[in-house]
Amino acid sequence: MLSREQLEKNQVWFYALTLVIATGVGLLWSEFATKLDRTISFVLAILMYGMFTQIPFLG
Repeated sequence: MLSREQLEKNQVWFYALTLVIATGVGLLWSEFATKLDRTISFVLAILMYGMFTQIPFLG
C-alpha cells in the first residue's frame, strides 16, 4: 500500500498513466467509452473534493 507522501510525490505520474489508459480504452472500446462518459462529472467531483480537502483554507 502506498503512503500519502508517496502518492503526493508521484501524483503527476499517476495522472499521466491514467490519461494514457483512458485514451487507450476510449480508442479501443468506443462502446464501453460511451457508457463511461456518464460518470466523468462524478469522478471529477470526487477528485476535486480530495484535492481541496488538503488545502488549509482557514490556516
